Amino acid sequence: MSTPRLAPRTTRTVTAASCLALASSVLAGCSGEPDVEASQVAASRAAAAVTSAPDGSVGGRKDLTADRCTADAKGAWSYTATLTNHQTTAQTYAITVSIVDGKTSTVYGTKALTATVQPKKSTPIKAERFYTKRIEGALCVTRVTRKAA
Repeated sequence: MSTPRLAPRTTRTVTAASCLALASSVLAGCSGEPDVEASQVAASRAAAAVTSAPDGSVGGRKDLTADRCTADAKGAWSYTATLTNHQTTAQTYAITVSIVDGKTSTVYGTKALTATVQPKKSTPIKAERFYTKRIEGALCVTRVTRKAA
């Protein structure tokens, strides 16, 4: 029994539509402003959806709020956020903030942060001037995992 195949025209249409959707989401974040746009935040959250890691860590993105990644006028990137532990035991969080080329996915700079947060408590986190070169079209991508402390 043969596998059904899409007609060549359908394949091109699907591929073109996919490329157009991707391009429009990338261009939506290219406003020329150094602040991370809403589309970049959404892309960061999608990229950070970790289910589990070999060390027992799980995704902790929902515990990270008020995150803001900005570049100053000279191109120096800084990051701030708040971690809230919704669990009943202390959790250790590993947060990685990366400056990534929006077109090529090249990672230019990365800052790794860790914090242990007690149950039902919050703590601010920050990385000041962790990457200092101005890159046009750069995105700020955040990944978060947590595990019992």
